[in-house]
Amino acid sequence: MDNRYLAFFNCQAVGMYLRVGTEMTWRSVDEVQIGTDPRWATRIGPLSAPERAALERLRSGDNVDLRRHRSLESALRQAGAILPGRPSGPEFDSPSRRAWSVMRADGRGDHQVNSRSSAILEISRLGRTGLAIALTAATAGIGWVTSADTSAVRECDTGLGGFRLRDVGRSRTSATAQALTNSRPGTRFAGAIPDQPTVSVFVGDHLADPAWYRFTAAAGTPHFPVVFGEASVEVGPVVMPGVGPCLHCVDSYRLDADPAWAWVGTQLGSRPDPGEEPSLAAGAASLAVAFALGVVDGRARTGVSVLLQLGEPVPLIHTWTTHPDCPVCPDGLDPGSVAQED
Repeated sequence: MDNRYLAFFNCQAVGMYLRVGTEMTWRSVDEVQIGTDPRWATRIGPLSAPERAALERLRSGDNVDLRRHRSLESALRQAGAILPGRPSGPEFDSPSRRAWSVMRADGRGDHQVNSRSSAILEISRLGRTGLAIALTAATAGIGWVTSADTSAVRECDTGLGGFRLRDVGRSRTSATAQALTNSRPGTRFAGAIPDQPTVSVFVGDHLADPAWYRFTAAAGTPHFPVVFGEASVEVGPVVMPGVGPCLHCVDSYRLDADPAWAWVGTQLGSRPDPGEEPSLAAGAASLAVAFALGVVDGRARTGVSVLLQLGEPVPLIHTWTTHPDCPVCPDGLDPGSVAQED
């Protein structure tokens, strides 16, 4: 049985409805397909004429008593396609709410999205990528965005992300606040807030700033970097404080591979922001929002980073483990543990 729906398998409610967002298609005269996602799509058949009529009523949004169709009811429950009661329309109007209704055990995608309204997303740099992260996260329901980046918008920041040519010369914080007000007025922006962020994102070049990740980890804030290279960008790994691996582990593995990394990294970290290539920025922003929402929703994926390379549409996935000599992570690993690339 699909593990999304175990909580509802024994429900004895009379009226059932087709899970919001679930596709139902006929494969033949007497066989139906429920869902299209390989994680839960299933076929049911052969079906009698009364069963087919009951399915059509479910597809039209009706609340249907399936007690006369025990075999069909059992198959639909096994597929996780039906839930008790009746959904109220306005709560499922947005694509986010409908999509999460398919994913959640209780079918309440509106609860998933609404729960994000108190979350605080901190972004270190508001260039193309930072603003795209802010706007996408706000569209997904994040209630607060904060950044201390008061540098001026440059022409290379405009276009993708939301900065306009008329924003050039204006502070990034001011222009970001205006962009959020224009597109997502329900999301609040602040240059600084007294509350601890729910998740913090570093956007930078060549390496994650050690001062940033040490401070963020010490504050107990979940965090992850978005790091641009010459023609690439790497997103992650997400770090949940107190649980390895951390960004010190990542740097330690790089130092193991290249003893001169400390010298090289110090030089690269002090160089000015060259701007962000638009296709890499777009991909990085999408991944960053997915990582951030995982933290906010309580399903953080740690120990994994995604590398996007210019000219190569297929990303590389890196799996990180706790470095055996890390002084930060409480859970050391056996000697010989290494970072892996899939």
